[in-house]
Amino acid sequence: MPVRDESKILFDPKGNLVSSRDLRTPTLWNNRIEKANEYYTLWANKFRVEDLEEAYYGFQWDLDTLPADYIPYVHNMIFVAIDIKSPSPIFQNLIFSIENIPSS
Repeated sequence: MPVRDESKILFDPKGNLVSSRDLRTPTLWNNRIEKANEYYTLWANKFRVEDLEEAYYGFQWDLDTLPADYIPYVHNMIFVAIDIKSPSPIFQNLIFSIENIPSS
């Protein structure tokens, strides 16, 4: 009995023709995932994501470097800045009427 080839011709994200069998191989997706992780790492280092997340949650002081009797004051303005930038609905429950104007 002949073996049925179930592979189909598809396009990859770059527009190149590939077989569906090639898309099922783990190496293709592993390469994509590795590149995505590498890109995220560069992006996170550039924008200091971990530091910003700690500042957002109020951990802005390194307690190890402060004197023992000093209690740090945290004034978290990051949330306020984000909250201000979120849009709020301006027009609610609009009421209007339409009338015909007779033409001459």
